[in-house]
Amino acid sequence: MSAVAKKRRPSFSLRLSEDERARLEVTAGAMPLGAYIKLLLFAEDAPTYRRRKRGPDL
Repeated sequence: MSAVAKKRRPSFSLRLSEDERARLEVTAGAMPLGAYIKLLLFAEDAPTYRRRKRGPDL
């Protein structure tokens, strides 16, 4: 391994109800669920929201 190892960001976890997951699995079809969620999330026409405010530095 190289002397300067790249740090990996922690994985992101998402809790879904059984109904929510079932709905995603149906709409994803044969596509892996993670890939389908990323496709939806990073789509060009996905809605954007205002940036989260940063908390005060303590």
